[in-house]
Order: sequence, then structure tokens, then C-alpha cells
Amino acid sequence: MLSDVVFTPAPISGLASRYMGDYLGITAKGGKVYPCWTDTRNGLFMTYVSPYETNNLERPTDLNHNLNDITGLVDLTWSF
Repeated sequence: MLSDVVFTPAPISGLASRYMGDYLGITAKGGKVYPCWTDTRNGLFMTYVSPYETNNLERPTDLNHNLNDITGLVDLTWSF
């Protein structure tokens, strides 16, 4: 769980009658993850971030990808 606050999405007044938006994101670096989202917990549209650290379990190495530009399919390979 990233947030301990429950909120009900509401449309953006004057901009969208049934649409709040989809302003979500996530990034990671150095064992830390930074998810962000917009919610209306205080009656305003605000962006929140809830950073956390990942565990120290062994991770795959040598991650490689092969993208097919025509189909969009991606093949991933890695070592453990």
C-alpha cells in the first residue's frame, strides 16, 4: 500500500464531466522507488509521492532486450 488515505475520484470541474485524469508515474534508482499520483483527498487536485526502499534480495543481472519495432513485442533475457 502506498497511501493510507482513501479518496473518491471526481471529475475536474469545467474541464471534464466524467474524467479526473490519469496522472500517474513511477521511477526507481539505487534501490529506491518513487511512485506518484494525483488525488483529491483535501478537495484539491494535488500530486503525492510515497518513496520506499526495495529489499536486498539477489537480483537478475545482464538484462537484455530485443524490441520488434513492427509488432511492439519485447523479448527479455537475463542471468541469475
